[in-house]
This record gives sequence, structure tokens and C-alpha cells, in this order.
Amino acid sequence: EQREYLLTIRKSGESLLSIINDILDFSRIERGKIDLERRPFNLDTCIRDAMSLISSLAHDKGLELHYSAGDEISETIEADESRVRQVLVNLLSNAVKFTERGGIEVSWQASEKGDGRYEIHIQVKDSGIGISAEAMGRLFQSFSQADASTSRKYGGNGLGLAISKRLVEMMDGRIWAESIDGRGSTFHFTFMAHRSLQPARRPPAPAQSKEQPDKTLKRSILLAEDNPVNQKMALLMLKKLGYHADKAGSGREVLEALEAKSYDLILMDVQMPEMDGLEATREIRRRWPSGGPKIVALTAHAIAGDKEKCLEAGMDDYLCKPIDIDDLKGALENAFLN
Repeated sequence: EQREYLLTIRKSGESLLSIINDILDFSRIERGKIDLERRPFNLDTCIRDAMSLISSLAHDKGLELHYSAGDEISETIEADESRVRQVLVNLLSNAVKFTERGGIEVSWQASEKGDGRYEIHIQVKDSGIGISAEAMGRLFQSFSQADASTSRKYGGNGLGLAISKRLVEMMDGRIWAESIDGRGSTFHFTFMAHRSLQPARRPPAPAQSKEQPDKTLKRSILLAEDNPVNQKMALLMLKKLGYHADKAGSGREVLEALEAKSYDLILMDVQMPEMDGLEATREIRRRWPSGGPKIVALTAHAIAGDKEKCLEAGMDDYLCKPIDIDDLKGALENAFLN
């Protein structure tokens, strides 16, 4: 019974966090405060990653997931991978939410546009409840759903598709849907990408990490966090991932710890007493200009430019609070890989 209560609390918390993140994203897009990051990545891997994020939800409903990869491009492309994944996860989440039986199929094609540019076209097809012609006209409007009963039965805040539309347009693409009420839907979106001359940076597969626990445990990590609850949660996540970390409660304590011991990585809270994370990072880079630890920012800020401030101070990566364990794992693997 207690386990059921905890699961309910967790799902409620995740739902609230999703709503807050959607509202923040939409607000930032409306104010023009979101910048795209063009980096090399592998499209096939990006799509598989997005599908893996919703696979457990699909499995719980007995839905099949199918993927048909295009063969028009095999090399690495450049675009904003995180935003492509965000749009795809939004569409996949909707497909799972509104499908009770059958399955979901993802496919993509690419068409070359010259000068090393591609138009990527991704489709998400489901066998769900479909969309009426009347609802189709307001599908991508903010805070809009097919009807009130849809919101009551399936939940959601009506922002996911509106955010997806804005993000796709920022990537010089378009998004649309085809549907027959009661017989499923197919969502399409396109975006422009460039051929990359650099290989995609990928963290090692999770299975490799599990097979090499000794390497994981030998990493020296310092957690800089002044909030006791956040500190405890971060340490529990690290332990679950196979890592041990020392603790520091301020920027000054971080510097003292570095004088006494060498660390491979610091998880650095941006807002701390005495000396904040940005100031501490600048001081670390001044004292140890080469061979210093990797530094990953931990921040509750969600305003545009915050990530840039962290990187300018000398940090290597950036995680938003509340920290998701998968995001933490990815940041650690990226830090130790590069």
C-alpha cells in the first residue's frame, strides 16, 4: 500500500513538473528567449532514444512500437538534437496517450536540398481515437485539446503541440496532422539539417556501464550543494548509478576540497552561500588552468542565457533541477567520455 502511495506521489510530481516545464518553454518561446544549438548527431540514434523514453508507457498499455529508418543519409547531421527529440517525444507521448490498442509507428525520410543541407521528414502514426475535422483546425493552438472530455479522460495541458509547432518553425520546418476520427492519426514534422564533417558525440551504451562497475566506482566526484534535501537526493541518484561522491556546501568548501584532493568531476550548484557556483568555477579555472576537473552546473533557473553564463564561467555542462536520473547519467557519461 505504501509503495502504491509513493508511486502515485511520484507520478503526480512528474506530471506537475511536465506542466511547469511546458509553461516555461512556451513562455520562453513567446519572448524569443530560446536559441537553437546546432551540433552534430546521428538521426537514427536520436529517434531510437526518443522511442526508448516512451517504451515503458507503451508496454504498460500493450501497444507495439515500430520503427522504419530512412536510408537517404548515413552520415552525421547538424541541427538541434535536443529540440528534435523534444518534438518527437511530444508526438510519441500523445500517440501513446490517445491509443488504447494496436501500435505506433515512427518513420523518416530525408531529401537533399543542396549546399550540404537536408530536409528531414519524420512521421508518427498511431491507431488511436483519431481527431475530428472540427478539432483539427485548433490542434496546434496553445492550451487547446480536441474537446473538454479529452482533457478530463486523458489529461494534459494542451501546450505540447503548440510548443512543438513553434520549435519546428524555429528549425525552418513545419508540422501537420492527418486523421480520421476514430481511426487513428499520423503526425508529420520537418526540419532543416546540415551535413556534418564531425562525428556525433555519443555516451557509451548503458549496458557497457553495467558491465564495467569498477571503472564507474573509481571516478572521483564532488557534489557542491547547500540544500540538504537536494544534496541527499543527488547522492542517492549517484549511488544508484554506481558512483560515490564527497560533499561540499559552498563555493569556498569546494576550493578547500580541491586543495586537499583531486577530483574528476564536480556537480556544482549555481546558487550557494559565501561563494556561488559561477564564482567558484572561475576561481577553479584560474587556479588550475589545465588538468582541472570537469564541472557540471546544477541550477533551478529556467531563464534564457543562464546556460551561457555557466559555460562562460568555465563549466562543461548544465543540468536543470529537479535533476532527472537519466539526464544525470548522460551528463556523467559525457564528462568521463570526453
